[in-house]
Amino acid sequence: MLLSGAVFDSIVLRYSTEDCTPHRISVLFRMSFLVPSRRFDPDTPELMDVAGIDEDLLEEDLRNLRRLNRYFGGIAAVRKHILPMFDGIQPGKEITILDLACGSGDHPVALVHLARSIGRRVKIRAVDRNPKMVAATTRLTTGFTEIEVHQADILGLHGREWNSDIVLCSLALHHFSEVDAVRIIRSMTELSRVGFIINEINRNRLAAWCAWTYTHLTTLNRITLNDTYASFRRAFTANELLSMAERASVERCQVYHEPLFRILLTGYR
Repeated sequence: MLLSGAVFDSIVLRYSTEDCTPHRISVLFRMSFLVPSRRFDPDTPELMDVAGIDEDLLEEDLRNLRRLNRYFGGIAAVRKHILPMFDGIQPGKEITILDLACGSGDHPVALVHLARSIGRRVKIRAVDRNPKMVAATTRLTTGFTEIEVHQADILGLHGREWNSDIVLCSLALHHFSEVDAVRIIRSMTELSRVGFIINEINRNRLAAWCAWTYTHLTTLNRITLNDTYASFRRAFTANELLSMAERASVERCQVYHEPLFRILLTGYR
């Protein structure tokens, strides 16, 4: 059973010392329990990033992730925060979007449907360095003339040819070290003419436990079972996102908390 804040306070107050105030100990105790330190090891990637992973397992895992995005707030959160950026672009002008680390391509497809529903024209470039993800996105986006799929390393995207009105990165930042995450945020700022959106999950134990429980009740896919829980342990907190944005010299940004452990960092030029 998850202990309440009041129970935490009563436990900590009993063991307060003269060197630390009870309030400070209580806050630190709760933070260390509910928000563990980030568990990231570049030598132990998520299974979906492992070369040679079974393609049938990966395809099933990607279907599971698309379901999670659709029903657990990922698509809705991006839609909510990208619409104000659409409004900042002159009506009638084609909106260009760069989707970094596009996975299997569900966000580009959702954004095309969104643009069509409000009478806006879009051109979306979906980029991923993993050839299996590029193939999956190509399959999912077949027939969508608004979407181009490219294989490229998002850490190496430079030059005016990649400039876009809006740059999106969804559920990918936690796959990188903090140093590389800062590089990605800086690149997103430089490549965007209007703004950028980073859609992520919020690292905390409750979120990780919920993810573990849901996946073990709904699938036997070992990639999904491993990576969903691992993603929450590798994820960043809202304060860490803001700190990285500051280090990336982003001047106008804000973090939004969305339902089901989603956090979004948005930045405007």
